[in-house]
Amino acid sequence: NENGKILLYCHAGCSFNSIVEALGMDVKDFFPEERKAVDEVYTYHDKAGRPLFEVVRFFPKDFRQRRPNGEWGLGGVKPVLYHLPEVLKAVESSETIFIVEGEKDADNLKRLGLTATTSPMGAGKWRSCYSDLLQNAQIVILPDNDEPGREHAQKTAKSLNGK
Repeated sequence: NENGKILLYCHAGCSFNSIVEALGMDVKDFFPEERKAVDEVYTYHDKAGRPLFEVVRFFPKDFRQRRPNGEWGLGGVKPVLYHLPEVLKAVESSETIFIVEGEKDADNLKRLGLTATTSPMGAGKWRSCYSDLLQNAQIVILPDNDEPGREHAQKTAKSLNGK
C-alpha cells in the first residue's frame, strides 16, 4: 500500500499466520521495522494436565502457537480446549462452563472463580470434538460484541446442540 506495507487477503478465510506459513515465511518477515514483544503466554494442557502447546500473544496484537520444545507451530499436536483439565472436572461435577472467544477472557473469568474455556486460534475455530467433550454440560456462551464473535457463538452453539 502507500505506506510500504504488504497487504495479504485470503478469499478462503485463511488467517494471516496460515498464509505466512503456506508461503514458508515468518511473521517477522512482514514487519521488519517492528519488534514484537511477548505480551502473554497461554498454555494448553492435555487431560492429565501436561503442557501440549502455548498460544503466544504479542504486542502489537498478534498470536502464534508454540510447542513445549520452543518450536513454532503445532507440528502435529492436536488442539484442545483451553483449561481442559478444569473443564473436564466441571463437566463431571455439573458446574456451569463459560465459553468465550479468547484466552484472556477465559483467564479473567477463571480469576472470578468460574470455569471458562475457549478454542485455540480464535473465532470460527470451534471443532466438533470439543462439543463431544462437553456432553451433558451446563454451558453459557459469551460472544465478543462484533460480527465474528456473534458468528463464532452461533456456530459453537449449533455444534453443542443436542450434546
